[in-house]
Amino acid sequence: MILFGTSGYMTLEGWSFIESVYMVIITLSTVGFMEVRPLSNVSRVMTILVIFGGVGAFFYLGGSLAQMFVEGKFQNLLGRRRVQKIIDELDGHYIVCGYGRIGRVVAQGIKKEGFDVVIIERSPKALEQLEEQKMLFIAGDATTDEVLLSAGLKKARCLITALAEDAANVFVTLTSRQLNPDITIVARTDTEAHVSRLKQAGAERVFMPYSIGGMRLVQSVLRPTATSLMDLAIRGDINLQMEELPVSDRSDWWGKWSRTPESAPGSTSSLSALNNLPVKWCSIRVRTP
Repeated sequence: MILFGTSGYMTLEGWSFIESVYMVIITLSTVGFMEVRPLSNVSRVMTILVIFGGVGAFFYLGGSLAQMFVEGKFQNLLGRRRVQKIIDELDGHYIVCGYGRIGRVVAQGIKKEGFDVVIIERSPKALEQLEEQKMLFIAGDATTDEVLLSAGLKKARCLITALAEDAANVFVTLTSRQLNPDITIVARTDTEAHVSRLKQAGAERVFMPYSIGGMRLVQSVLRPTATSLMDLAIRGDINLQMEELPVSDRSDWWGKWSRTPESAPGSTSSLSALNNLPVKWCSIRVRTP
């Protein structure tokens, strides 16, 4: 309206730019000052249009703000800013792309272990669930650079892409590897032929949920006792815990197999570290209450 009124006064009345802007401002603000110069009938009609336009814009803005407060949009906006501030302060956290059946299990499992996790999701229904569960999340498309960076990709420890489409997982893997060459990437696929593509794109590990589920069923039938033991160790709801810790090449365990039942009071463990494997060791131990 300011541009419309200013150009109108300059064209119809031949006023200067300052005079025209001043007239528009005192008209829109309804301060009641007198006219800069006497107006022609055409300019008076234009002034009426400026007044109606200004008042209408004011009521529209007021109504929009009131609607934001009533519907909670303003509070949601402030809430998202607070969440983004928390995410920006994270370091060494985990990012899960997709909060479907697989992503939900992964995200909740990581959070249960006490680690920070940020979920990227765009489904309105899934976003409502994340809001109710008080999870840190970014609403958006995980295949875009802006969304990945807003989730703290530069400082994240690991990214798990569990989207439903393999093409999206490949794209997320490629983008994440370019933005952060040092991050660990774990990708999901439903097709065995896509495993090599995801690894070429930059994923360290690729998992196939249906294949894993099928093999677990096979093992539960053929080796029920061993499978039950592993389930107990992984589930974590009893005093049985499986851990993985780094072993330096200067350690006494380097390149050795060992069994040390007396390693800790009330616990048993099995340690292994081989030169041709990553320098890590796994232990299964029973924790005393």
